[in-house]
Amino acid sequence: MANGTVVTRKGLQLIAKLVASETALTFTRVAIGTGKVPGGYDPGSMTGLNEYKMDGSIASHSASGDEASVVMQISSIGVETGFTITEAGLFATDPDEGEILYAYLDMSADPQYMYPENNAISKFIELTLVVKIGEVQSVTAVINPGSLITEEKFEAEKAETVHKSDIINSFSDTAGDHETVMGTVLGYQHDRDINWLKGYAVTKEMISNQNVESTNLVPSAYLLYQLNKTLLQKCEDLLTKYNALNSNIGLNPIKTYKVQDVNVETNTLQKWIINNFVPPVSILNIFNDKSAAMFDETGNFNIIAFGPHSDAIVILVVNHWTGHSWIIGGIDTANYGNWQWLKLFS
Repeated sequence: MANGTVVTRKGLQLIAKLVASETALTFTRVAIGTGKVPGGYDPGSMTGLNEYKMDGSIASHSASGDEASVVMQISSIGVETGFTITEAGLFATDPDEGEILYAYLDMSADPQYMYPENNAISKFIELTLVVKIGEVQSVTAVINPGSLITEEKFEAEKAETVHKSDIINSFSDTAGDHETVMGTVLGYQHDRDINWLKGYAVTKEMISNQNVESTNLVPSAYLLYQLNKTLLQKCEDLLTKYNALNSNIGLNPIKTYKVQDVNVETNTLQKWIINNFVPPVSILNIFNDKSAAMFDETGNFNIIAFGPHSDAIVILVVNHWTGHSWIIGGIDTANYGNWQWLKLFS
């Protein structure tokens, strides 16, 4: 809790305007700085921070009587050089002047150090600003969707009706058919979803990835979504590197032939293998659940063919269903249907 927050003169004037017009008070943002109030200067006269450093996030707000509480959060994500926070400001919308400094907090007597992003010590600060609001009709705030929620608030939210279809709708733009963080969660039923998600969210690795030190905080759904996009991007990067490393092995795309005719002939399948062989290596597949045209058995036949050309290749075949395997070399392409296979495993 941050005591000593002072409503500025412009903030007091705004209260009077809003009470008279019976309109809502809207908090727009929070910010921190490294400056100090000049000696003898009234903090209530401030119109901005003395040394602005960065914006924070409004995580939540509430109002009771003539006071409002605004929870602000500051993360070191993007901070390259550490600094000491000595001031904070709460901003609001004035119907005549636009955004104004509504309240100012002098933190010079109790400063907080913000470590850089690459430091493992502390990467998250949360303050609750308590400010006077007079008799304004209502209070609203611009909540940052990337803010964090406390474990207590998480439990309270869990008690509300949350159906997994709502989660699906919230993440409808997740890329492709990738197995995603949220996609995995959706395999669970309602409460199991939430409990599993919570358990996953507060692991040390997740906390480290999200630059959060306190273990009583869990990432919001928005942060999980962002993490998920990052993971997908990394997977795509790894796949690109993998393909580049293996680009010179001459491996051709897998081709599959699905047998549709129970009367298919052996020479038809053997011709298909030769016609689809691309030097130096081809991986082929014949799915035959219709007949016993290959090796007198049905099955899913995985085929590796390699050699400089179709008249000088070696073919290895494995039936995935039975585990049987065969090999042949020195093929006579003029004598389809009468190849002499060597059975390797039965």
